[in-house]
Amino acid sequence: MKKEIDSKILSRYLNGSYSPDDYRQLKSWFEKEGTAEPLDTLIHQNWQQFNEQHPGKDLDFILEKVQRQIYLNEKRQTKSLWHTYRQIAAVLLLPFLLLTTYLLLNNKYIPENAWAEIHSPAGARTQFQLPDGTSGWLNSGSSIQYPIKFSNRHVKISGEAFFDVVKQNKEKFVVETPYLNITVLGTKFNVAAYPNDQFAEVVLEEGKVNVDGKTSKFSESLSPDERFVFETDLKVGKITHVDAQSHSAWKEGKLVFHDQPLAEVLKKMERWYNVQFVMKDEQLKNYIYKGTFINETLDEVLKLLAYTAPISYEIKDRKMKSDGTWSTKTILIQKRR
Repeated sequence: MKKEIDSKILSRYLNGSYSPDDYRQLKSWFEKEGTAEPLDTLIHQNWQQFNEQHPGKDLDFILEKVQRQIYLNEKRQTKSLWHTYRQIAAVLLLPFLLLTTYLLLNNKYIPENAWAEIHSPAGARTQFQLPDGTSGWLNSGSSIQYPIKFSNRHVKISGEAFFDVVKQNKEKFVVETPYLNITVLGTKFNVAAYPNDQFAEVVLEEGKVNVDGKTSKFSESLSPDERFVFETDLKVGKITHVDAQSHSAWKEGKLVFHDQPLAEVLKKMERWYNVQFVMKDEQLKNYIYKGTFINETLDEVLKLLAYTAPISYEIKDRKMKSDGTWSTKTILIQKRR
């Protein structure tokens, strides 16, 4: 390989102290051919080091249990996403594996009300799978919480997520957001509920969902290709017909704007590219924009945006902060003169 895999980045990921750049680098290694063997070696070395720190304890049964689960998950996957799914699943599960082992070694138990959390770093998109087999994706800066003992299929999300819910003996699956509760049996849908956003939305791709209000009393049922948008300030919502797959295209690396005001377009780009926009002309906020970008860089999107909208932009230099990290890239947007 041209670039050797950095074990320090893997260690930072497993310790939960990784940066967005670490995450992207780790993901790029998994996507390259020829990396499966060295990554597998690093993961097992990490496991061995942890195992050696606790002599006299036979922990291999835990690793074998996780590997069996990875094998079952792998059989359900297509080859269209990551061709090294087994190694990716291993590295994603290992932090939870180490936590579980720690609890066992210290004779601790998992409380009935204990919750786990999966977080997608800024500028990244993260695949997840829940204990009941339900799978999905988290968009940039989003998180999902779920009870470790998953007898009650109830999760909480902040941000945007796509769900492919497994049907299970007519047991309901509930997704809780700050403003809405979404109840399903088995279906595919997208939900966006970022903190401080003016809108929360649910878009149904397959099956049927019920949407109930938390801060205001209402109940709606959605059919495929329907979108429910809730205005958080006015506490009102409405249903419209849409192309549902275009609203979840972000998980495939597509940045899509659906006749949205420029203010919403820039907010979506902030999360997508982990940057900050400053709009100097207020009248631009309501300029309506429509477009689709597939794996384009920030510079490419900005050039196309300026070509089709009456704007100009200026990218400010990043500054080093007192702790040695760099500030977020800031982009000034103003009306084209």
